[in-house]
Amino acid sequence: MTPPLRILTVAPNLGPGGTQRVAQNYAIGYAEAGHASAVLGYGGGGPRAESLRRAGLEVFAEAEDAVDAAAEWHPTVVHVHRGGDPFAPITPVLDRLAAVEPRPTFIETSVFARADDTATGRLFDLHLQLTRWCMWKWRKWSRSIRPEPVGVVMPYAIDPTSFFPDPKAAVAFRSAHEIPASAIVYGRIGQPDEAKWMPELVDSFRSVAEHHEDAYLLVVGPSPSVRQRIESLPPSAAARVRIVDFLHGDDALRAAYSAMDVFVLAARIGESFGMVLAEAMLCGVPVVARSRPARDNSQIEVVGHEEGGLIAANVAATTEAMERLHRDSDLRARLGARGRQRVLERYSAEVVLPQLIEVVEAAVAAPSREALRQRLAAMPGVVTHVSDAEATAMLTRSIGRPSLVERAVMVASHHPGLYGAWRRLRDLVR
Repeated sequence: MTPPLRILTVAPNLGPGGTQRVAQNYAIGYAEAGHASAVLGYGGGGPRAESLRRAGLEVFAEAEDAVDAAAEWHPTVVHVHRGGDPFAPITPVLDRLAAVEPRPTFIETSVFARADDTATGRLFDLHLQLTRWCMWKWRKWSRSIRPEPVGVVMPYAIDPTSFFPDPKAAVAFRSAHEIPASAIVYGRIGQPDEAKWMPELVDSFRSVAEHHEDAYLLVVGPSPSVRQRIESLPPSAAARVRIVDFLHGDDALRAAYSAMDVFVLAARIGESFGMVLAEAMLCGVPVVARSRPARDNSQIEVVGHEEGGLIAANVAATTEAMERLHRDSDLRARLGARGRQRVLERYSAEVVLPQLIEVVEAAVAAPSREALRQRLAAMPGVVTHVSDAEATAMLTRSIGRPSLVERAVMVASHHPGLYGAWRRLRDLVR
């Protein structure tokens, strides 16, 4: 058995975001597995700091010398949650932690699966990718990096205790927002960021609402362009739209999810995982997810076509999927039940954390990165490579097909040479 490790989880801050939620779940999981666990919020604290302290973890966040204090804690493992790109505020943090003697094992959860060919990127002994789709594109982008980086698929660890079908909360939510009990509610919860939304969601709702007087739309945190598109709806459809600016806390989120009949994801940048998808599915809500093959596209994997919902390759397919679910209550119930089970079996903390800990312990024990690569490849259930054929197969499981233009952009955007050129151009512009 591996001796207890000292694992420092590093996040931008300890706020309410999805990245911070998962960092918290991982850190608590390390402690429950018998390892010493601490958390560094290098950009400051937040509401999760108190939850972590109640769980018995040491937290370095609020003080000016938080990074130095974390280094003096002498971690043997540093687990960083970041987007994958070189990010100026974290560079001095990692430099300070790399100076700890003996040198810790460095692991990153790569939130956006971006390849980093800088000295910062080469610091990491192991890269955790959230889905098979993320692994596929990260392998494409990192193909030219030497030495070859080591990566595995390691999804977010979801705590399912706060998200479940809640009929009583659904009734109260609908009553508070004047939504009839008989309505079929299409919903979306997100941040008011243009990249997280697509106005075509409103266009698809408009098409459905023209044929079904019981169709309602609930949007939480919509972007400005979505609000504008809602304003352009005919009065009969606009009267059936409910806008909520923000929901605070898991209880409020669970009530909103439970009030929905269908969750609809249409985001310009797609999802690198999609916490909202997992939360909606845990609440028994089937999902319509728009595929975005040239961007983040993990939603097609997390949901699964005709598993947790329906995957739509274009706006017409989104409308078709919404229509199909509107007409078929049995299908909604079946996909809702399957979706909840899918999250529990694939992404619940009790499933993910044991494998995460096994992988982390392997990284610490390996005498070299090549030895680690071989060890991980031999571990049952650990995914270290995703082929082009598998990525293509994921795209074909949907209603409709991506356009030729979208497929061409997908191929070009995942070419390592073009990706590198884009990165250099972006850095110059910055």
